[in-house]
Amino acid sequence: MELPYGLIWSTRVDTATCFGVYWDKKREALISHEELEIARLSLQGGLIWHASGADMFSEGFRLLPDYIEAVDFNQAIYRFDYATGEAVLR
Repeated sequence: MELPYGLIWSTRVDTATCFGVYWDKKREALISHEELEIARLSLQGGLIWHASGADMFSEGFRLLPDYIEAVDFNQAIYRFDYATGEAVLR
């Protein structure tokens, strides 16, 4: 590797705020924790899926072994499937 690093791509992932972009090595998944949505991006920056809840995801976010967990402003817990973004039932 040589410095400086070059920008490969950029994308807009939320109309409000992006709290962070996380890497799940096992699934080779880029997961974006946004204020209004949780999204999975391809390594080229394309949107694979996005999911939203009843309120903003401001109270917690974790990449767990079986699902992505996000907690909204009202303390509602959401669990999303890595592959599809669909809700995972408890």
